[in-house]
Amino acid sequence: MGESTFVNQSNLRGASSQLRNVRQGIDFVLLGVTVALTLFGLLMVYSAGPKFAVFAEKPPDFFLIRQLLWAGVGMIAVGITAFFDYHFYRKLSVWMMLATIGSLFVVMLLGESTLGSTRSILGSSVRPSELAKLVTIIYVSVWLNSKREVLNSISL
Repeated sequence: MGESTFVNQSNLRGASSQLRNVRQGIDFVLLGVTVALTLFGLLMVYSAGPKFAVFAEKPPDFFLIRQLLWAGVGMIAVGITAFFDYHFYRKLSVWMMLATIGSLFVVMLLGESTLGSTRSILGSSVRPSELAKLVTIIYVSVWLNSKREVLNSISL
């Protein structure tokens, strides 16, 4: 009982203000809509999953568990990226776009065809087209931001 612990108050204040800055930058409406859509999607998978699991010869909750896992990975990714300054992507946007276009060419050349379409590389569940959607949004956002003065001067 006689022991005391020294807590560096300046470190606590710094961490608290950093967390406050992150909270101020969060769009809670967008986050709420994202969580609601994720929960709705999980409900739909819970509803339809057992029927498809029977056809795939998997346990009834197979698709729900897999969807929960990926939803968790997505939420962790959202939490991690909330701490990044989005201006960081401005410098990388061209390289990200070039790498994405390269991965799409790799799919075209080396991808496996399933039911007449080629979507993934070597049968993985990760599809470069999904990455292309995100990178296209980032690239177009950076491009529009660089042209904002011209765009703001346009009158209808």
